[in-house]
Amino acid sequence: MGFGSNIHISNTFAIEGLKACAMDEQQGDYSTEESIWHAPRKVRTNEKGVEILNGDVADIDSKGSAVKEQQFGLILFNGSWISGGNNWTVAGEVLEAKYHNKQNQTEAMVRFMDKEKEIILQSCKKHLTSNGLIGMVSSRYAFHGAGHGFDQLPEEKLSFIDLFNRFQRLGAKKIFLVGVTQDGFNQILTRSIEQYPEKYAEFKLTQEEIDSTRTKLKSVSDLPIEDVYSRYGDDPDYQKSLIRDSIEATANIPELNALARVDAIFAEF
Repeated sequence: MGFGSNIHISNTFAIEGLKACAMDEQQGDYSTEESIWHAPRKVRTNEKGVEILNGDVADIDSKGSAVKEQQFGLILFNGSWISGGNNWTVAGEVLEAKYHNKQNQTEAMVRFMDKEKEIILQSCKKHLTSNGLIGMVSSRYAFHGAGHGFDQLPEEKLSFIDLFNRFQRLGAKKIFLVGVTQDGFNQILTRSIEQYPEKYAEFKLTQEEIDSTRTKLKSVSDLPIEDVYSRYGDDPDYQKSLIRDSIEATANIPELNALARVDAIFAEF
C-alpha cells in the first residue's frame, strides 16, 4: 500500500511465485480534473507480474474496486503508513490532502483523519484470508528520506501504540511486535554516540535532549501526549484525547513496555 520504492517488495513476492498487487494513489492516468480518490482500479501489470493499482485504500471494498472480490494473506504498509516528514504516507499527508480535497468540510481535520484510519483498517481486515495479516513497518526501514530521526522516536512509538490499540478494537487474534528492547536500545545509543559523535552534533542534540528522548521511550506511560497533529492541528484537544486513550489502553502491556523502539507491528485476524 502506497508503495513508492517498496514496489521491490511486491516484485520479490511475484518472483517467488506469490500473487502480488501494489496500490498507490498516484499510479493512474487520471486527468487533472479527475479526483484521485476513487475505488482502486488496475492500471497495468509490470514486468515482474505485479498488478499495479491506482486508487484509495479506504475504498477497496466499494463498487468498482479491482480487488473487491479478492482476499490477501498480507496487506503491507512498509513505511507508508506514517513518516517523520513530508513524505506522502497514507495516514499522514495523503489523508490531509484528501481532507482538503473534499468540498464543504464541517469537521476538524484530525477528526476526519481518525475516522478515515478506522475505515482503512476495517476495509483491509475484510480482505484478509483466514489468519491473514495487516503489517506496518517503520519508514526508517523503507528507504524513505523522511524516516523518523532520534528525537522523533517517541512520536513514532506513539503511532505504533495507536495502531496497537486500533488492532485490539478490530478484534485481532494476535499482534506481533518487532523492535529493540530497553537494554538493547541503551547499548545501541551508547555505541552510536561513541562512534558517531558528529551525527549528534550535526543535528545539534544536547546530552539533555538525548536523555529526554531516552526517558520518553522507557515505558508506554512515559510517552508524551503530543504529536504533530496535537501541536499544529485544528483540534488539538481531540488529538490529545486520542493519544491519552491509546496510552491508557496499552500502558500495562508488558511486551510494549519491554520495547524502547518499535520497528514494526503485524496484526493477525
